[in-house]
Amino acid sequence: MDRMISGIPASPGFAVGEVHLLERGSLTVEERALDPDEVPAEIDRFELALGLARSEVKALQKRIAQTMGEEGVGIFGVHLMILQDPMVVEETIKGVRETLTNSATVFNGIITRMRDGLSNAADEYLAQRAIDIEDVRRRVLGHLVPGGRLFLKQLQRPVVVIARELTPSETAHLDPEKVLAFVTEAGGRTSHAAIMARSLGVPAVAGVSRITERARTGSLMAVDGTSGQVALNPDERTIKFFESQKAVFAELERELLKLKNLPAVTLDGREVELSANVETPMDMESVIRYGARGIGLLRTEYLYLDHEELPCEDEQYADYRDIVEKASPDSVIIRTFDLGGDKIGVGPESPLEGNPFLGWRAIRVSLSETDLFHTQLRAILRSSAHGSVKLLFPMISGLEELRQSKEALERACESLREEGIAFDEDIPVGIMMELPSACAMADSLALEADFLSLGTNDLIQYSLAVDRGNPRVAYLYQELHPAILRQIKAVIDAAHQHGRWVGMCGEMAANPLATMILVGMGLDEFSMNPDSLPEIKKIIRSCTHAEAKACADEALQETTIEGVTRVARRYTKGKLGDLITEMLEPVPASSADASDGNGEIENA
Repeated sequence: MDRMISGIPASPGFAVGEVHLLERGSLTVEERALDPDEVPAEIDRFELALGLARSEVKALQKRIAQTMGEEGVGIFGVHLMILQDPMVVEETIKGVRETLTNSATVFNGIITRMRDGLSNAADEYLAQRAIDIEDVRRRVLGHLVPGGRLFLKQLQRPVVVIARELTPSETAHLDPEKVLAFVTEAGGRTSHAAIMARSLGVPAVAGVSRITERARTGSLMAVDGTSGQVALNPDERTIKFFESQKAVFAELERELLKLKNLPAVTLDGREVELSANVETPMDMESVIRYGARGIGLLRTEYLYLDHEELPCEDEQYADYRDIVEKASPDSVIIRTFDLGGDKIGVGPESPLEGNPFLGWRAIRVSLSETDLFHTQLRAILRSSAHGSVKLLFPMISGLEELRQSKEALERACESLREEGIAFDEDIPVGIMMELPSACAMADSLALEADFLSLGTNDLIQYSLAVDRGNPRVAYLYQELHPAILRQIKAVIDAAHQHGRWVGMCGEMAANPLATMILVGMGLDEFSMNPDSLPEIKKIIRSCTHAEAKACADEALQETTIEGVTRVARRYTKGKLGDLITEMLEPVPASSADASDGNGEIENA
């Protein structure tokens, strides 16, 4: 009997190999008091460490540019921004001078607080950026702490790398020819280690509870990065199965890439838009590589990550324009800041909230911080002069917020007209449908918005009262819950009744088991991480719209998650070649599994 352990599918593919448990030494930072006359030399020492760290990061960028291109360079561009962030550099120097304490201690305190602040964010993308700050912390302290230069052992043969977490630097230093797969306890699909794994074509599973305790160097492990499962000490039958799936997956990958320039159209002629979710201009290489039709969601929060203050209008405009011009002639949907609450604070005075999920965030922040909102709206409008741009307001709860947002937009338009600055006078305005109240008011909202975009990540959390970051209840977070499907169908029907189109930019859009249901419901646009596009396109091109509608009709009649899943698997089977449908989505964990956090499934 094999022990299968479930995690998060971070990079698709299959592998079987010997385990290599990644171990690193620990950095010990000892506080040391300084005499006043030692301060100048200590500051020089800190600035030298920063300079050496920047040189190392730039060298890493050059090294991985050959294998990962602009995407890999962009990852370490974030590290360079952290190394130049005034909040880090100037505050450390100020701390050394004022407290007469060694720079390693002051720096470590500042950057650890930054890391912890992000790691506690409920938004997965922001939470995963904490590992970038940790990477920078280790790199700088390596030049300040005696014995702090920690190096990973060179791999001697191809192995499955197991670690609690992998920083981007560690991932870049590993020889891809010696890495069969990654398996980590921490991280997720949006971690930079996962992004790099996908770029390198290395299967990866993240979020595997206690895997560093369970696995031993030299033991055997089978990894399925497609469904997020690993097998400890697999028997011969399981090994043969994984090896066969590896061959099938390789053939499927070759076939999927052939679809890059083909439309996402069903066998009987219904076309669906497949767009990409992006955060930075560096993401555009993946958009092009995987054949996305424009940008279905440009998250603008990344502009805030490495700035103590809001970036000015010109800085925002330059980034938006870069993406718009690269995406042309396809459109770009730019979402206004989703700041505050559980995500990321709005400046140093941002309040701490007892219940950030229900707190001051997204459009609530924008409508309160009128200068912040006005500046961003002007920058977005200016970018619309360079291509097709649509504007998206997040977390709209009802008509009042939509109308207030549109009034703010009109004020921004008027200010640009007065200055003679060009912009699209007919820019389409949409809203995120991520609150149950908005879904209940979809017919009224569709009268005053040009399009609706389903943000399923939050919609599922709010509808099912589930914090997906809480391991005790995360098993309840289910995209195929009948209540979620019925809400989605109601929104689509209400929008179409008023001649509006509906997109989806949540993770559900990239779930292969949901694809035919969503097509059958009438969803007009899917937007997802670029690397997920080929699978979804293959399913759409492998079915008829009539078949998808039958799938949706059956699914909507089901009253349990298991019932919906059975319907989805039956209709999806064979649409991705010979990969069995069950590999696409792990069996939902029970409440007992979630309580002890072991995530184990025993397979006969």
